[in-house]
Amino acid sequence: ASVGVGGSDDPFVPGDDDDDDDDADHSALDTARKTPMVTNGATIDGGVYADTVTLGNESTVKGDVISTTWVVIGNKAAVTGDVCAGGDVTMHNLSSVGGDINTPGSVYIGSNNAVVEGSVYAGGNVTIQNGAKVMGDVNAGGYVSIGANNGSVYGSVYAAGNVTLGNAARVYANVHSGGMIDVQWAGTIDGNAVAAGTVSVNAWGGKVSGSVVQNASSPPRVKPAQPTACDVVAAPPLQNYSAGTTDIAVNYNNSKDISPGSYGKLTAAGKNVITLHAGTYYFSSMNLAWDCNWRLDVSGGDIIIFVVGDVSFGGEAAITVSSDGANYQSMWSVDPNLASKVYLETHGSFSSGQNGRWFGTILAKNNITFSGGAESGNKAKVIGLLATVDGKITLSDKFTNILIASNFAKAHW
Repeated sequence: ASVGVGGSDDPFVPGDDDDDDDDADHSALDTARKTPMVTNGATIDGGVYADTVTLGNESTVKGDVISTTWVVIGNKAAVTGDVCAGGDVTMHNLSSVGGDINTPGSVYIGSNNAVVEGSVYAGGNVTIQNGAKVMGDVNAGGYVSIGANNGSVYGSVYAAGNVTLGNAARVYANVHSGGMIDVQWAGTIDGNAVAAGTVSVNAWGGKVSGSVVQNASSPPRVKPAQPTACDVVAAPPLQNYSAGTTDIAVNYNNSKDISPGSYGKLTAAGKNVITLHAGTYYFSSMNLAWDCNWRLDVSGGDIIIFVVGDVSFGGEAAITVSSDGANYQSMWSVDPNLASKVYLETHGSFSSGQNGRWFGTILAKNNITFSGGAESGNKAKVIGLLATVDGKITLSDKFTNILIASNFAKAHW
């Protein structure tokens, strides 16, 4: 008979830490802190962390998803890493998780070939709809229901409650239940069926290939493994600073080359060219109107921008970068690693209007907002890193990014 790879002989306590978990802790350097909504069609390079997390239809997170409460993964949405939640996890049709799911709540895996490539560890119930698959084990503090029409678990099932296999459902290893096991028409357990109660197998095509053990104590019945408590992605530390009092106002269609220093308000009326150089800048606020060319000269080192209040970029902002101090190219034409030389911190909020974009790291005390649709050619809207302390990150439709942490963030977070 088959032998499963999961399960535990320890008492099931939902949400307890798993001391054997050797995953590295997450931080704001690899996980977009406070991103509650990944918009339809968006692709996030790195992980996502928020109090609630929803992945829109056909979106992708290239990392782990961590939520202090619930997670919803939309139709055809994908998480390439693990999902860890403080509440329920819901996967819709054709969605996928590339790793494990851990939650003290319940897990619902939608029909039509939704798939979990790893294992499921739930404190509550696990429902696997018609045609959905779990490639590893399923551990549940409640019941497990495996839907008809090829709903499948390729490992073993360990449940504190009842386990039901619908018509033509299949478990490729063992089933251990703290309640009853019900194998319906054409349902199959390739390994053993071990239950604290009874084991019912449909006489017209239900099948258990291994041993059937009823009224079983533990051991030999194996109890479900505990879910692992989620990492906490700590807020990056805000720096202590103040701004100057000399305002900079740039008239419409004018240019301004700004040296490092301490200033008051930076305002630009529109259709401007603003150039910054290596060094540290302090502003009381920044308000750049529509169609501004934001030029970043990193030839002499890092550009650090500290803003006391809000930062606002109007729509259609262009960002160009120079590595030699003379020639400027679009942010998509230069080495993306140059984004490690740009850091902006605001103790207010950051917003970028229609077709907004950014090159470098942004840390905001409050909110970060990007508006508009996809870039032409599916180019990244952000080459860099986004994080908030008390607010949330709002992404534009079909948002894409390339994750590059700034040197300042790596040194100070």
